[in-house]
Amino acid sequence: MEKIDFEFDTDRFNGILGRNNRMLAVTKQHLLNIISHWSGFTQSMLGGNATIEIDEKTKNVTGTVLGKSFNVIFGVLATDEFCRVEAIVLTPSAEADRSVEAGRFYVSSDGGIYSASNETLMNEHDEFQSYSLLIAVLRKVLSTPQAV
Repeated sequence: MEKIDFEFDTDRFNGILGRNNRMLAVTKQHLLNIISHWSGFTQSMLGGNATIEIDEKTKNVTGTVLGKSFNVIFGVLATDEFCRVEAIVLTPSAEADRSVEAGRFYVSSDGGIYSASNETLMNEHDEFQSYSLLIAVLRKVLSTPQAV
């Protein structure tokens, strides 16, 4: 923690928290719309060379591509200005029970996809947004060296 972490209007926090909660609900719906197609794409577009399973409770993604396993776990990143779903792409390490971050992206309440440096990668209206994001994740998994 830093001193700046204590420099805020505590009376505004409840309102910000409520707004972020509403934004999070919308963002989660955008995320579900995106990832709900992934499993079908692995069969129809990728010839079964990848697999995707979505956990019913957490909505986290488990998959394989060319036999290499990966996970996409979701969390929340919120500030006074925005609320996004953070997606972290993990691949297994050579060490048992350890994963390595292959990449991350963020989904906003407007359906946009952002990089860790806040660069707009895709917007909700991009044609084939779901498929393009899946391919980007799979390519990132495949190009990430196995860590020790």
